[in-house]
Amino acid sequence: MKSFKWLSRFYRKKKPMQSLVQEQVQNQVNDEILYDLKNSRSPLSITFLDVKDPFVSILLDIDVNRQFLVIDEINASLGHRLACKGEVFTVSATHKGVPLLFHTKVMDHSQINGISFYRVPFPRTIDYMQRRITSRFAVPFDVNLIADFLLPKKPLIRASIIDISLTGIRISIPHNVKSIVDSLHKIEYCRILSPFFPAHAFSLEVKFVQYIQGKQKTVVGCQFAQLDNVGLKFLSQLVTRLQPLTRTI
Repeated sequence: MKSFKWLSRFYRKKKPMQSLVQEQVQNQVNDEILYDLKNSRSPLSITFLDVKDPFVSILLDIDVNRQFLVIDEINASLGHRLACKGEVFTVSATHKGVPLLFHTKVMDHSQINGISFYRVPFPRTIDYMQRRITSRFAVPFDVNLIADFLLPKKPLIRASIIDISLTGIRISIPHNVKSIVDSLHKIEYCRILSPFFPAHAFSLEVKFVQYIQGKQKTVVGCQFAQLDNVGLKFLSQLVTRLQPLTRTI
């Protein structure tokens, strides 16, 4: 039994592919937010347990290997002393109007020209005060981003993409197919055609369906299903190209 326990360390169950991809998406979102906070020099609110008033700092640098962050000297001597003692604190900020926070403590600290700075571990989780954590990008009218997909007993349907994110998509179909889509949990085949990259196919989980009678179109909101690394790379490159052309929703 002892030897079995020892060997079991080398045969741990691997994470399912879907969990690994979701983790990659989460990491990419965290990276984007942290770099935005750094580049905009957004204020960070620093709070310690049992200390009533928060302190202020800013994010100075991010380790490219995702091992640590560099934070500027806290703006009060009490906060600085607590940080240098290794006390745990909460970092709060706002990104695009959304509050976020993570908990950390100082790994080590140093000085340049009399100004202190701290290294803290790279946050593995960031808590967001809203459900959606990935930015959704509206597709401009002059960007020909379309989706071809198959419905039961229907020929290939071509739809325009209203908006897209790393986790989902909203499409507009110029027909009344609400009753058909309502009966589906999943769209097995949807190919996204982009002017930027070669087409890529996905499967989709249907989240909502709405027929707009005045415009005679069906709007369908979906989440990407069984997303693999190739699909994630395609979506990441696509939203990166769309980001400077459009607005987030």
